[in-house]
Amino acid sequence: MNDKEFSEQIHKLKQVYGDRYYPDGRVRLIWSEFKHLGAKDFEAGIDKLILEKRQAPLIDEFRAVFAISGASGRQARIQQIKAANYCDLCGNTGVISFASKTYRCSCPLGEAGLLFSGMMPRWETTTEKTFNG
Repeated sequence: MNDKEFSEQIHKLKQVYGDRYYPDGRVRLIWSEFKHLGAKDFEAGIDKLILEKRQAPLIDEFRAVFAISGASGRQARIQQIKAANYCDLCGNTGVISFASKTYRCSCPLGEAGLLFSGMMPRWETTTEKTFNG
């Protein structure tokens, strides 16, 4: 999903529940957690929230709705990235192991962070520090 598609869905939420429930800070946090979803999955989840919730849904309700579509959406996104790009560095794993350490590849799959959890150092940044001193 791109920024425009996300903004359209947030606009729908604001129309139903009001702007005050979705200030910029909350919207940025929602974006950071759900940007990996496909636009159709996100739209379906927002529609479900609007239909089922009398009050403005907060993050725990978003997580509950997107738990199912998130898993299938994540798998679809991984396949989409793998089909469009092949990375010789990581072999389309998104992860590079070097000197008993693991790094996030700089390819689209590594940048999306869909195949691993937690913060992982980025390959280029880490290697520059290691080799340049």
